[in-house]
Amino acid sequence: MQHELLKWYDVITKQNYFTNNQDIVIQHDGLAMGAPSSGITAEIFLQHTEHTHLTHLTQKHNIVNYFPYVDDILLIFDPIHTDIQAILRDFNALHPNLQFTAEIERDNTLNYLDISIHKTPNNIKTSIHRKSTFTDSNISYRSNHPIQHKYKFTLTGVYKFTLTGVYKFTLTGVYKFTLTGVYKLSCPDCNKAFVGQTGRRFSIRYNEHNKAFYNNSHTSNFAQHLHEI
Repeated sequence: MQHELLKWYDVITKQNYFTNNQDIVIQHDGLAMGAPSSGITAEIFLQHTEHTHLTHLTQKHNIVNYFPYVDDILLIFDPIHTDIQAILRDFNALHPNLQFTAEIERDNTLNYLDISIHKTPNNIKTSIHRKSTFTDSNISYRSNHPIQHKYKFTLTGVYKFTLTGVYKFTLTGVYKFTLTGVYKLSCPDCNKAFVGQTGRRFSIRYNEHNKAFYNNSHTSNFAQHLHEI
C-alpha cells in the first residue's frame, strides 16, 4: 500500500503537463491547478507540516489556541508574552513554498473567513463579514455545479426566512432561528415562495427542508420545487 501511494505521488507531481501559447510545458514545482488530486496532496503536506512543527511553535510562542481552515489560521495569544512578528518569521521558515502574512486585530475586531470577531471587556461577539469582492451571487439549480455544492450553498443563507411583519433574515440570524411561528422560503431562481408555520424552532424546520433537498425527498414541497425548476 505504501509503495502504491508513493508511486501515485510521483505520477501526479512529476507528470504535470499543460499548454501555454501552443507550447507543451512541464510544471516542475507545485501542483496542477484544478486537478482532483491537488487538494488532497496539499492537505497531506499541510497536515504533515503541522504535525511536525506545531507543538514546538505553540509552546515556544505561548500560543493559546490554533484554528486552521485551509490556508487561513486564527491564533489566540497574549501580546504581553507573544510577539506576532516572531511567530510570522518562524512560520515563514517552515518551508520555502509556504509564505504567511499576518493580520492583527484593529479596534478589538478581527475578520476570519466570513466572520468578524469583536472583543468586548466581558466576552466575544461575532457578526458576518463580507469582503469587498462579495457579489451575493446565487448558484442556479440549473447550473452544472455538483448537487453537493448547491446543497451546501443553501446552508449559507440563499433562502431567506421571513417572520411576517417582524424580521427578515438569513441563516446568519442565529438567534432568530430559536423562534417559532410563520416563515417564508424564497426560490432564488423565480418569484415563487413557500410559506409555512411551525410550533418548533425555525432551525429544526429549516434543516428538514435542507435534508429533503439533499436527499431528493418528497417530504418538502419547497425542496421538490427546487429540483423541478
